[in-house]
Amino acid sequence: MLKDGSPENMVKVAASFYGHGVPLSIATRVYNFCNTGSHLAPFVIGAFYSNWLRNTEALHMATYVREGKILLIKGKNHS
Repeated sequence: MLKDGSPENMVKVAASFYGHGVPLSIATRVYNFCNTGSHLAPFVIGAFYSNWLRNTEALHMATYVREGKILLIKGKNHS
């Protein structure tokens, strides 16, 4: 369970799901299961997913941790 649904925490959760390739529908179900009463989570997480998918040229949109390494979410046109 998250401490709160602040924008900072929501972007961290969304970045982790997105960076690990979790589909939006599953990400929002997991978030709602772990944090009851957060009815806006699907919309907030969806907005982050949408933003990251649309910005194909953007750099350093968010960070997430995978296998102990800090990775960046970048637009699809950047490795």
